[in-house]
Amino acid sequence: MIPTRTFVLWLAAVVFALAGCGGGSKAMTKAEYQSQLAKSGQAVTLAGQQLGKSVTVSDFDGAVAGLQTALRDSEKKLNGLEPPANARAANEHLALAFGDLADALESVKAADTLAKARQALGRVGESAAIKNGQTAIGELSRLGYAVDSAGP
Repeated sequence: MIPTRTFVLWLAAVVFALAGCGGGSKAMTKAEYQSQLAKSGQAVTLAGQQLGKSVTVSDFDGAVAGLQTALRDSEKKLNGLEPPANARAANEHLALAFGDLADALESVKAADTLAKARQALGRVGESAAIKNGQTAIGELSRLGYAVDSAGP
């Protein structure tokens, strides 16, 4: 049987070890956060550019699916970040806007002609997801973050 004192010391060592292993994640620096914003923004921008290159409904649907994937990946990435304290709320709003925009794009894939698909895309451009993303980007910009290509 383990003596009480040995057990208490062992327990204390385990608690201290666990406290040092990811228990308290460290917030990113402003530069680190801006770098992650830029990477997410670039991925979404590149995927979005494929929409303009589509010449068939099938191509367009594939480009929409690619954009949805980029948006959802960026949403997950942003949700997994520990941004500086002053950017946390705007980061959450931007991540949510990415996910909402990916969902809103689903309606675009229902079009049976390229013209209808582009019209549906135009309606998505007026969606709450776009407005919420723009608001989040505006807030990050007001806080001094470089967000030239961060989102919708």
